[in-house]
Amino acid sequence: MANYAIKIEAVKINSICPRVKKEQETYVLNCNSGAEVPNGMCARAFHTIYPVAMAMRFSDEISWEKGRGYFDVVCPDGNITYRLSRIKNNVCP
Repeated sequence: MANYAIKIEAVKINSICPRVKKEQETYVLNCNSGAEVPNGMCARAFHTIYPVAMAMRFSDEISWEKGRGYFDVVCPDGNITYRLSRIKNNVCP
C-alpha cells in the first residue's frame, strides 16, 4: 500500500487569517505524522484537511482529485484555500 507524504499549501487567501500570512505557505504531513496539527497551522483548518490528506496519503489516485493529483480544501471559516498534493519522491516504507 502506498504511504506518501502530503504537502499542504495555502494557494488562495480570501480574507484575513491570523495564522496564514501569505500564499504559498506550506506544511508537510510526513510519513510519521499522526493526527498532530503541523506547527503553525490552524487547528480548525487541519481538522477539515485531515480526512482528505489521509485518503490521498494511502492511495496513488482518487477519482475526485483535480488536475494532476491535487485537491483543494477551504478552511471552515472560508478564509484560506489549501491545496493538498502527494510528494511522490517521499514514499514511506
